[in-house]
Amino acid sequence: MLFQLKKYDGVHADGEGYVCMAVLGTIFDVTKGKRFYGPGGPYAAFAGRDASRGLATFDVSVMTDQYDDLADLKPDEMQQVQNRLKICSCVNHS
Repeated sequence: MLFQLKKYDGVHADGEGYVCMAVLGTIFDVTKGKRFYGPGGPYAAFAGRDASRGLATFDVSVMTDQYDDLADLKPDEMQQVQNRLKICSCVNHS
């Protein structure tokens, strides 16, 4: 999944301009929020990646292209990610 998601970072031509990110493995189209998640935006590090760790820790600098099992997250950090997943699910389905 991570490899396929990477092309939707708003930069790669084969992503056709779409900006997507994942939360706990669920992919969301955040193209409407391109000024936040697209190139040059404050959350651009989330684009084309699973943003779970960054959302849990409120730190965009922790983003990586590698698989992250999140096993070292504290319970409150994991809850933060689960809450974000609920929010993203509502926004993407409304």
